[in-house]
Amino acid sequence: MNKITKVVLYLTIFLIPFYFFRFKVLGLPTNALEVMVGILALLTAVDLFWSRRPWRFGSSLPYLFVLAAFAAVYLSSDHTRALGQAKGWFLMPVLLYWSLLNNIGKKELKYLSIPVFISLILISVWAILQKAGVVTTLFYQTDDSSFYQYLVGNFRVFGPFESPNYLAMFLVPMGFLSLPVFDLVKSKISKILLGVSYILPLMALLYSGSRAGVIALVASLVIYLFLTKAENIGSKILRYSLAVAAFLAGGLFLYQYGFNPASDSIRLEIYRYAGQLLRDNWLCGIGLGDFQDRIALITQNAESFKTFALPYAIHPHNVYLAVWLNLGLAGIIVFAGLVVEFFRKLFHGGRNSLVFAGAFMAMLAILAHGMFDTTYFKNDLSMIFFLTVAIAAINKKVKLTKTD
Repeated sequence: MNKITKVVLYLTIFLIPFYFFRFKVLGLPTNALEVMVGILALLTAVDLFWSRRPWRFGSSLPYLFVLAAFAAVYLSSDHTRALGQAKGWFLMPVLLYWSLLNNIGKKELKYLSIPVFISLILISVWAILQKAGVVTTLFYQTDDSSFYQYLVGNFRVFGPFESPNYLAMFLVPMGFLSLPVFDLVKSKISKILLGVSYILPLMALLYSGSRAGVIALVASLVIYLFLTKAENIGSKILRYSLAVAAFLAGGLFLYQYGFNPASDSIRLEIYRYAGQLLRDNWLCGIGLGDFQDRIALITQNAESFKTFALPYAIHPHNVYLAVWLNLGLAGIIVFAGLVVEFFRKLFHGGRNSLVFAGAFMAMLAILAHGMFDTTYFKNDLSMIFFLTVAIAAINKKVKLTKTD
C-alpha cells in the first residue's frame, strides 16, 4: 500500500503544472491536480490506519494558513469563487504537505527531484517549441484575448500558463528543487548531460522575458553561493566566480530588457491602489479573491487606469500585499511564520546537500520574485510553496515521531 501511495505522490508532483485540465466531480469544479492530491491524501490516510504508523502533522502553521483562508471567504463578495480559491490554493497544497510528511523520509527526499525534473523539462520544451512556432495557444487560452499581446511584437512565451510571468514563477523554483537529481546519476558523462539539459529551462526563462524571474534566479544563486561554506580554496574561488558570473549575466539581461514604461507604470499604479486598500483594511483584509473588484470600486473615476491597468489587477503583483489583503493581518503573520520556520528547519537539517541547496534557493526565489509578482495565489505556485516547506520539515527530522 505504501508503495502505491508513493507512486501516486510522485505522479502528483509531476502533475503540478497541469491544473488547467478542469472538469466537475459530482457537480463541483475541480482539476487534474486537485483530484490527484485528494487521492493521495486518501491513500495516505488508509495506509496510516492499516499500518498503524504514527500520523505526522508537522507544524500547526500550514493548518492555520488554511483556517485564515476559509475565514477570509466570509469577507468575500463572491463566496463560491472564494471557496474554490480556498480549496485550490490553501487546502489542497496543505494536504500535499501532510501527505509528504507521512510518506517521505529524509533519505528519500532526493527522489522527489525526479518528477520535478521531468515536469520542468517538459514545460521548458513546451515553451521553446512555442517560441519556434511549433506550439501555439491551447484550448483554454484561445478564447482569452489577453494572450494576443504575447503573440505579437516582442514575442514572449508562456507555456501552458496564463502569462509569461507565471511561466517564470514556475521555472525558477522548480529548477532549484530539481537539483538533487544530480545525486541519482553516477557517471560523469550522465552528470554532464544532465547539466547541459538545464539549458532548456534557462532558455525558456529568457524567452519568457520575465525580468522578475531573472532577478529571482540570480539573487537566489548569488545569496546561496556567498552564504554556504566552501571545502577548499579552489571550491571557494569557483563559488565566487559563479556568483559574479550570474550577477553579470543577470545585469546584462536587465540592461537590455530592464525598462518597460507601459508595464512599469501600470504596476506602480496597482501598487498605489493596493496600498490604499491595505491602509483601509489592514486588520481583516478585503476577503479572498476580491482584489480586482475592490480596485474597480476605488478607481471608478480613473478612466485611464480602468482601461489599461484594471485587466491586469487580478492580484497586487506583490505576494506580501496579496497575502495581507486576502487574509488580513492574521494571514500575513502566519505566512511570515511559515517562512521563518522553513529556514529554521532547513538549516537544522544540515547544509551540505543538494536537497538543502535546492529548497533554500527555491524559497529565496519565491520570496524575491514575490516582491514584483504574486508567487503564491495560483494552483501550481501554492503547491510549489508547500512542497518546498515540506522538504525543509522532512530534512529536519532525524527519527520517526508523531510530530517533527
